[in-house]
Amino acid sequence: MKRLGVFVTHPIQYQAPIWKKLAKVSNLDIKVHFLSDHSVRGGIDPGFGRAVKWDLPLLEGYPYEFLRKDCDIQRPMSFFIPRLREYLTAEKFDWVLCSGYTMPFEWQLLRYAPALGMKILMRGEFTDLKQRTPLLKTMIRTQVLRNVYRRVDAFGCIGKQAELHLLKHGVAPSRIFFSPYCVDDELFSQQRQVLDRSVCRKEIGIQDDTFVFLFSGKLIPRKGVMCLVRAFAHLPKHKKVALLLLGDGEQREEVLAEGRKILGERLMFQGFVNQSELGRYFMASDAFVLPSVYEAWGLVANEAMLFGLPLVLSDMIGCHLDLLLPGKTGYLFQTGNEQDLAKAMLRLVDAPEQAKEMGACCQTWIEQYSVAQAAKGIEQAIFQTA
Repeated sequence: MKRLGVFVTHPIQYQAPIWKKLAKVSNLDIKVHFLSDHSVRGGIDPGFGRAVKWDLPLLEGYPYEFLRKDCDIQRPMSFFIPRLREYLTAEKFDWVLCSGYTMPFEWQLLRYAPALGMKILMRGEFTDLKQRTPLLKTMIRTQVLRNVYRRVDAFGCIGKQAELHLLKHGVAPSRIFFSPYCVDDELFSQQRQVLDRSVCRKEIGIQDDTFVFLFSGKLIPRKGVMCLVRAFAHLPKHKKVALLLLGDGEQREEVLAEGRKILGERLMFQGFVNQSELGRYFMASDAFVLPSVYEAWGLVANEAMLFGLPLVLSDMIGCHLDLLLPGKTGYLFQTGNEQDLAKAMLRLVDAPEQAKEMGACCQTWIEQYSVAQAAKGIEQAIFQTA
């Protein structure tokens, strides 16, 4: 029996299914630790610009403890665990798992766990995708990361960007275990089975002959929603296309004003939609667009693929190396280039039958990025690392 202590900031809807899966492993004793209860208590989400409380259970199916509840998501340096060494000594974990090295409590774990004979497993958004820094800063970052990674016994690798990053910074392949970024595939599969596409489209007000592009996320500059809206101005006027927009945020009024000017009634804005209701909008759509200026991964793309939607992704979205097979699961476009985005969208609009075939390919391809595989990678790291 191995004891695993998981230390993360707060309950997260994408992580809870993994902890539940690991809790069912017969020779693994898992305990998950949180430092904020914001996501279960509910409160203002700065990105969405409104109160958010997820409507799915985030604390069921696995042992957990709130070491603190008062840490502030907007103040990362507040995530510090008092008397952590004493706590680890009492709990006698074999392994501790954390998501990275940017929070104070993660540095605490890097310091105390090895000293107490515990191994460290790190599973996080490792990437060099956004690095555009001067040479000196790049050299300093590289040296710091190499020093940090030497303290880590095994890595849960969420995808190809993470693997490239870890190898570049001196991590041996034997310490890297595939634990892909994933969403609650069982939940979305259940939604897909019970929902009827034609009924969903009728309820939303979508005509049968309209090709619908879906965006779901925060309406903030980093998400590139203005680029998406303006791309519709470059599509032929006679094409029956629409944009189904889910989300909220600081750019709401700007996006709606520009979108209504370009699309009129073909812009369908639904605001913030909680997890249990997302399925009907995915079912009603024909393709999914994520135009972000930068995403370490972009988990909403996983959700879209589970519903059989081909992807249109910007080339600064981390998951594109894993999920986007050009011409098979979707198309890539140059970040911020609305003409290039429009060209990619038009390829789908002009070939609706091919788009359906691509959607079927998406559903097959995304099966390997599952909760089961994510948990399996963590389990392999624990039991196969010497």
